Amino acid sequence: MVMFASLSRCLESISDILRESLDPDKQTGLDREQAETWLPLVALLHGRALEAHALWQAFSEQDVANEAPSARWITLSRVAGESEVEFSASPVSAAHTLAKHLWGRCHGAVVTSATLTALGRFERLQERAGLANRYRYQALPSPFDYANAVLRVPKEATDPGDREAHERAIVTFVSQLAEKKRHWCCSLPVLSCGRWIKHCLRW
Repeated sequence: MVMFASLSRCLESISDILRESLDPDKQTGLDREQAETWLPLVALLHGRALEAHALWQAFSEQDVANEAPSARWITLSRVAGESEVEFSASPVSAAHTLAKHLWGRCHGAVVTSATLTALGRFERLQERAGLANRYRYQALPSPFDYANAVLRVPKEATDPGDREAHERAIVTFVSQLAEKKRHWCCSLPVLSCGRWIKHCLRW
């Protein structure tokens, strides 16, 4: 791990010199054309060195008690007849990553969904999404009248592999429902094609 940390710092220093060599106002003693040639390669190596350092750091760190652990595994494989060993590490929970890179940098956000609560509470969301207790949480009643809802399933199904035929069948089915009842609400798969959505709404 120390080796990759040292390598990362050296490559970062070289990258800085190469970038300065591209500035006509700075004199580094390095030709501009040479700097343009070497900078992409050195930047690539720097990125890989940082990734390697982060990998071995993840392998060496001990998991914190009462917090989600990190998964670490080794994969053995053969590529072109040669044996390869791949080391991998990843946090089991994205809470820390979200708290550091999203919520910690976000000026303001509104998170809405029909499935944010578990048993009417937000603790599970806070744990999984890396949210703190200081944020505001509110559960609102559903605007849908589920007591009077009707579930209708088409008698004939269309193969979803035939995209246009499947979307056309959905539009036809919805249009038939609309003709029977002017005020209706239905739950459907997302229509990915805009023209079918417009056709569906033209009733």
